[in-house]
Amino acid sequence: MKRRQFIGLSSLATAGMFVQANNAFGKTFAPGKDWKVFIFNASHADIGWHDLPSAIMERIAGYVDDAVVLCDKTKDAPDKLNYVITLEHSWIFDYYEKHRKPEQVKKLCDCIRRGQVEVGAFYASVHTDLCGHEELARLSFYAARLRKKYNIPVAYAMLNDVSEGYTMGMPQLLAKNGIEGVCMGPGVKVVWKGIYPKIPRIFYWLSTDGSKVMLAWTPGKWTYNKFSEAGMNGQKTLKEFNAMKDYPYDAIFRHGGGGDIQPPNPKLIDEVKKFREECHNNNIQLATMQDFFSYIKKNFNNKIPELKGDNPQSWADGTISLALETALHKRNQHNIFTAEILAALYSGKDYPANKIQEVYNNLHLYSDHTWGYDFDPDGRPGEIHNVKRYSAEGEVKFKVPEGEQLECSSEFFIPYKKHWQAKKDYVYKANQIIEEITNTFFGQLCKRITVNKSSIVVWNPLSFKRTDVVRIPWNTPSIPSFVTDLRDAKKIPCQTEKDEKNQTCLVFMASEMPATGYSVFEIPAETSGNSVISSEKEFVIENNFYKVKMDDKTGTIISIYDKELKKEIVDGGAAYSFNQYIHNDVNAGFIGSGGAEKAGVTYGEGTRYTPDIVENVACYKGPVYSYFESNVKLTKGPAPARIKHIVRVYHDLKKIDVVNVVEKKESLFKEQVYIAFPFDVGCDPKLHVELPYAMMQWDKDIFPGSWRGYSSVQNFVRLAGSECSVTWSSPEAPVACFGGITSNHYDPEWHNNYVPNNAHIYSYVMSNMWNCNYVLFQGGKFVFPYSFTT
Repeated sequence: MKRRQFIGLSSLATAGMFVQANNAFGKTFAPGKDWKVFIFNASHADIGWHDLPSAIMERIAGYVDDAVVLCDKTKDAPDKLNYVITLEHSWIFDYYEKHRKPEQVKKLCDCIRRGQVEVGAFYASVHTDLCGHEELARLSFYAARLRKKYNIPVAYAMLNDVSEGYTMGMPQLLAKNGIEGVCMGPGVKVVWKGIYPKIPRIFYWLSTDGSKVMLAWTPGKWTYNKFSEAGMNGQKTLKEFNAMKDYPYDAIFRHGGGGDIQPPNPKLIDEVKKFREECHNNNIQLATMQDFFSYIKKNFNNKIPELKGDNPQSWADGTISLALETALHKRNQHNIFTAEILAALYSGKDYPANKIQEVYNNLHLYSDHTWGYDFDPDGRPGEIHNVKRYSAEGEVKFKVPEGEQLECSSEFFIPYKKHWQAKKDYVYKANQIIEEITNTFFGQLCKRITVNKSSIVVWNPLSFKRTDVVRIPWNTPSIPSFVTDLRDAKKIPCQTEKDEKNQTCLVFMASEMPATGYSVFEIPAETSGNSVISSEKEFVIENNFYKVKMDDKTGTIISIYDKELKKEIVDGGAAYSFNQYIHNDVNAGFIGSGGAEKAGVTYGEGTRYTPDIVENVACYKGPVYSYFESNVKLTKGPAPARIKHIVRVYHDLKKIDVVNVVEKKESLFKEQVYIAFPFDVGCDPKLHVELPYAMMQWDKDIFPGSWRGYSSVQNFVRLAGSECSVTWSSPEAPVACFGGITSNHYDPEWHNNYVPNNAHIYSYVMSNMWNCNYVLFQGGKFVFPYSFTT
C-alpha cells in the first residue's frame, strides 16, 4: 500500500469508520490513531483465598526473586523489549525487605530505578471505606518511606478487585502523600449486573480541598488481568478504542498479568512482539503505571475531565462476615490514634514509631479484601454432596457422605477456620500493640501528676473541649456515690453498671474536659454504695431533653420525644420498630446466579424474622443516667438468638445511648442481620454520611450508576429534615442501609436514582451470604453500641 493511501484510510478511521488494510506481514489491522499501548504486568496479590496469608506472602516473595532475574537478563534489550513488572502493593516490598538479604533488596531497588519494577503505593487492596481516617491516610505512608529510604520512585497506586467501590476522601490523602495517579480494576460482584459508576475512563479525581489525583480504570468484569476486557487482544482492542468517541487520547493501558497470585511470565515479551507484528505498531510495550500516567499528563493534561464523587462499596457487607472482629477493628482505629497522642505528649527518644507503623500494617491487612478460602458450589444449606475450594495445588474436593448434612462443625471447614483465624489475628495483634503503647505512655504521663489521695485521672485525647461520660473498670468492693472534680471541688455523682463481660464499671460525667488535656477526680475516703432504683412497672425514662417510652410487649422503643424541639423523632408507621433486631434468611430470596461467575449471585428480600418472645423488661433510675433493659428471644428461623437491649438517657447530656448484646447460634444458612432505627425528621430528609476524610451527601456526591444498596459509615450519619435533624453514631458496626432494607437491590436503574425519602436507618450488622472469599457463618456473643442526638 502506498503511504498516501494509508494516510487517507487513517483519516477515515479517526472519524469513526473501521477500515482494514493489509500490512507488511499479510495480516489486517485497524489504523485509526497511532496508538501507544502500555501493558501493565501485575498479578493480583490476594493475601489468602488460595492459601494461608503467610504462605501466600512467601510465595509472592519468591515471584519477586524470579522477576528480578528476568529484569536483569533483559535490562539491555533493544526496542523497549525489557521485562517490566508491577508489584501491586507495597506490603510485597515490606515483606521482601524483612525476609531477604540486603543484596537481594539492593538488586530489586536497582530494577525499580531502571523502570523495570514498579511498586504500587497502596499497602494492600483494602476496603477503602472500612479504613479509619488515619488508617486511610497511612495506606500510602509506607510508600513515602520507601521513596525516602531507598531513593526509588513510588508515585502510583493500583487497587484491583475490591475497586468496585472507593471512597471520596482518597484524592486529598494521596495527593498530599506524593501519589499522582491510581489505576482501578473492578471485580465482578455487581459490575456484571450493570451496576458501576458512569464516569470517564480517565479523569482527575478531586477532593473537597482542591487536591486531585489522576484515576484510570476499565469497565467490565475482573478488569485487572489479561483474560478480561482489560487485556490486550491485538487489533481487536485497537478497533474497540478507535470506535470510542469519548476517548480523546492516543494511549491506552492494558493488563498483561495472568490473574490472582501468578508467577512472572517470561513469555510476555514474545506476546508483545506478536502484538507489534499483528498491529503493525512498535509502540506496544510492557510498562509501568508511571509510564502511562506521565504520557497522558504530558500530552493531554488540558483534556482530562475533573470529577468529585464517591463510589460506595458493594462488597462492604463482606467486612461484617466477622462482626466481632470488625467491631474491634473499628475500636483499634480510634485507640491507636489515642495511643499515638499519648506517646507524642510524653515525647522523648522513646517514641514508638515502628510499633505504631506495625499497628497500621495490621489494620491494613485486616481491611484487605481477602478473608479466606472460596466455597464452591455454594448450595447452602441444601443437600450438599460435593464441594471444593481452590488452593495452590488446584481444586481440593470434599465429598459429604450420603445421608449426612454438611454442618458448621464438619471436618471440611477446618482449613476455612484456620484462614478466618489468620484474618482475626491481624485485629488482635494490632489491639495488643495498642494496649502496650497506651499503658506505657499513659502510665508515664500520670507519674507527672501529683495527687494527695486516691484519684482518677481522666484524659481527653481530642483536640477540642468536650463533656462526656467516663467509664472505668471498678474491682474494689467499696463503691463511691460521688467523685470530686479538683478543678472546682464540685462533687460529681457516680453509679455502677455491668459491661458486656459482666464486669463492674464506675460511671460519672466529666464536664468541660480540656483539649488534649486531663482532669483529676478524687475518690472519697468513705463510700455509700450504688443508688440505682429499679422498677418493672414503669416504661418511661426522661431527662431535661428527652422522654423515652418502651413497649413492654416487644422490648423496643415506641417513642422518643424531644422536649426542646417539641418533636416526636420515632416514626411509628415504619415497617420495623425502633431498635428492633431483624434476621433475614436469604436462602428463601435466592433469584439466580451468573453461571460460572459464582460471585454474581442475586438475592431478593428473603424471609425476615424478629424476636417473638419477651423475657423481661425493666426500668432503672440512677444519679448519672436512667435506662431500660429488655431481654428478648428469636426462636424462629435458622439462627435462634437472645438479645439484650439497653437504652440510656443521661441527666446532663443531650444524647441517648443504645446497646444491643446479641447471643446468636451459628448457621450455614445464608443470612443478614439488621437493627432498625426509623427516625422522623419531617419532610425531604437530607442524608450526610461520614466517610474517611470526607462527608458524603447522598443525593449529590455519589457517582451516577454506583452502588446504593448500603454504605459504610465512618462514625456517624446526619439526617436533616424540615422539622429537625438527627446525628446517629455507629462506632463499631460500619455498614448501614438508608430508607429501608435495601441491601438486595440489583436493578441498575434503581441504583441510578435511589435517594431515601425518609429518615430510616437500618444498621447492617452481620452478613454471611457470600461464598467467595468471606466468612460463611458466625455465632456467639456480639455487642452493637449506638448513640444519637437531635
